[in-house]
Amino acid sequence: MKILTDASAKGGWTGGTVRILVSPAGMRSDLVAQTAKQPFQMVSLVRASEPNVTYTLDEAHKTYQKFDNATPAEDPGSPPPTLKRLGTETMLGRTVQHVLLTSAAQGKEQELWIDTSLVPPARFVSAFDRNGGDAWWTALRAAGLQGLPLKMLFRSTAQGSKETGVEAVRVQPKHLPPSTFDIPPGYREAKGPLDGAAP
Repeated sequence: MKILTDASAKGGWTGGTVRILVSPAGMRSDLVAQTAKQPFQMVSLVRASEPNVTYTLDEAHKTYQKFDNATPAEDPGSPPPTLKRLGTETMLGRTVQHVLLTSAAQGKEQELWIDTSLVPPARFVSAFDRNGGDAWWTALRAAGLQGLPLKMLFRSTAQGSKETGVEAVRVQPKHLPPSTFDIPPGYREAKGPLDGAAP
């Protein structure tokens, strides 16, 4: 996927790519982005042996952090996002469902193009709501639209807000060895976001 940015927006990402890998052994995303100040990289892993844990890897410092997917990320009292169907479209020769999710309590919107033929293993999906922070997967599941988005746009509900997002450039079936989803040898667990950053 390529990162979509608003050229008029100041700060934040100015470009980059995201690669998402899915297999029975796990899920992995590799983010390589460029910000206004410096490049940024992040690897996230969810392994079949620990489906309720997301690992983020810091390749520069050979560390990792663990996040519990079983614990909701957002306030349990906040209402779920509302979903509006915007029609069926075609992207990369694949049929997608175009939807708009609005989280009024959080003041933001997500516009998604969902490929319902790409459904990740059920044991991994708790990571989606945890990482997304706004229960978007739960809303899609309730609407019978489980699948992976080939395009996502994010914006505030405030008038004139800037928009960012990602869009798939290729969908490719391939064999992924189980080691794709392993923490590399020599990595140690970081206790906080700054652990390992010091010389």
